[in-house]
Amino acid sequence: MNASKTDASVGPARNIKEELVIQHGDRQEIFGPLAWTDATSHKVSIEMGNPAHVVLAAYLASRFAPPGEWMVPVNLRPAAYVLPGANKIQLKRLDRCDEVEVQLRILQPESGRTLRIFNGKCRWGRNDQTPDFTFSNN
Repeated sequence: MNASKTDASVGPARNIKEELVIQHGDRQEIFGPLAWTDATSHKVSIEMGNPAHVVLAAYLASRFAPPGEWMVPVNLRPAAYVLPGANKIQLKRLDRCDEVEVQLRILQPESGRTLRIFNGKCRWGRNDQTPDFTFSNN
């Protein structure tokens, strides 16, 4: 959510995108730009007080994915009007692991700035069947 902060300059967040970073020992796996739930392109603008939701992982039970696989949907549409009807979502496999450090980064590509980083963990629960993402708000 684009929320106000005391003693900070705040306003609408324009043309932002997110990426998920998973730390596997000494290497990082970066998924991005992520897919927003209410937008067709990979960038959104968030007015003050409004929320925006992003999809971290999706369970696919179809003929296009191996059975029981969790995937991270990456939205490759730079704008809503590019190639209407064309599928620009790339599905990348989310590997199972006991517990890993993750970051959710909110980026503003035009300025080259990272607006916010949420640190967290991903754990696999329910008999190693479901990824559980937990983020701190620091």
